[in-house]
Amino acid sequence: MDKPEAPRIDTSRIISPFLAKFGDSTSLTVRIFGKPTPSVKWFVGRKQISNCARYHLRSLGYSHTLDINHVTAEINNGIFVIASNFMGEDSCMLDVK
Repeated sequence: MDKPEAPRIDTSRIISPFLAKFGDSTSLTVRIFGKPTPSVKWFVGRKQISNCARYHLRSLGYSHTLDINHVTAEINNGIFVIASNFMGEDSCMLDVK
């Protein structure tokens, strides 16, 4: 049995600030570790987002990706990621320009 671990978000593969051109589509991927597998929530500014026409969330193993269709000024408020499990929580703000 694996030892439980609090979530840990790895953003080392994202250049900060992340540059996104208005009107284009883009993706942000973070790696999230923890045992048991953490639940992941994405926010743009203070608004929690879910799959819709503008945003698509996907995960594969440790990789968690937010696809943004048609970038708007809304993302200038920052993109916030929260990962949690019973061992704890980790969060990070992704600076987007």
